[in-house]
Formats: sequence, C-alpha cells, structure tokens
Amino acid sequence: MDETQWGDTMRQTISDDAIGELMLAKSALEDRAEQVHQLQQETAALKREHVVLRTEKQELEQALDRLGAEADMRGMQKLLKDLLQILSLHEKRFDPAQRQLDVEDSMLRRKILRLLEAEYGITPISGESKSVDPSLHQVIEVTRDPEGRSKVIPISSGYRRGAQVLRPAKVKVIQGSD
Repeated sequence: MDETQWGDTMRQTISDDAIGELMLAKSALEDRAEQVHQLQQETAALKREHVVLRTEKQELEQALDRLGAEADMRGMQKLLKDLLQILSLHEKRFDPAQRQLDVEDSMLRRKILRLLEAEYGITPISGESKSVDPSLHQVIEVTRDPEGRSKVIPISSGYRRGAQVLRPAKVKVIQGSD
C-alpha cells in the first residue's frame, strides 16, 4: 500500500469513526432534548399547581381572617352584653323612688358609660319619655290612674350602638284620664 492509499484508508477509518461518534452524540442529544422537553412539561404542570395552591392558600387565609374577626366580634358582643348587664344590675341597687345614686356609684357609672361610648359607640337610651317608642322601650308594667295624667316611668336604661338597639329601655306606663 502506498502512502496515498494508506492516507485514504486512514481518512476513511477516521471518517467512519467520526461518523459513528457523531451518530452517538446525535442520539445522546436527542435523548437529552426529550428529557428537557419532559422536564419543561413537568415544570409547567408544577407552576400551574403552584398557582392553584397559592390561590387556595390565600382563600384559606381570608377565611381564617373572617373567622377570627367573627370570633372577635362574638367575643366583643358577649363582653358588651356582660357590661350592659352589670350596668343594669347597678341601676337596680339604688332606690327607684329616689332615683339617686351615691356619689361614688354615680361617678363609676358615668366612667363606664363614657368608656362604652368612646370605645364602642354605645349610648344609653333613656326611659324618660312622654310616650312609648316600641323600637326603644320595653314596657314592663301598665297601670291605670283614672284621676291622674298618663306618663312613662323609666325602670332601667337601654343601650344602642348607632341605629342598632342592643337592649331597649325598660319602662312602666301609667295610663291616666287624659
């Protein structure tokens, strides 16, 4: 074999080896491309799932916030009802005929009422009125006085928060001849 033939044979062998290696490399690249494609699809699916889970998390957080606010509101309502009950019991301690509180009791009652108004917007509903308003007053007793005038006598204060009546004022009605 002469040198030219030997060079051609070597080139052919190298070319065949290179072609084989290129074919293997091509096959490996195609496999990698398929793997990358599968990973891209999995990533897209995970991103979609992440968006769904994030939305569900936000909805759950909002629901928990609402439940917490509702629980706080129920607790606040119970506290306010308890305070109003204490005020009612306090009112019953003094002589209704005199309608007088001692100085300390009067100061305590005013402080509580100022606190309820300032912090919670709760104001008393007076039972003192010329006529009964069913949305503000609860009639506890009705008596007749054929010789006297009609009047409304307060028994205990009621309370409201804005337009909402928390507890109506309790009153006694005396129906006169007028």
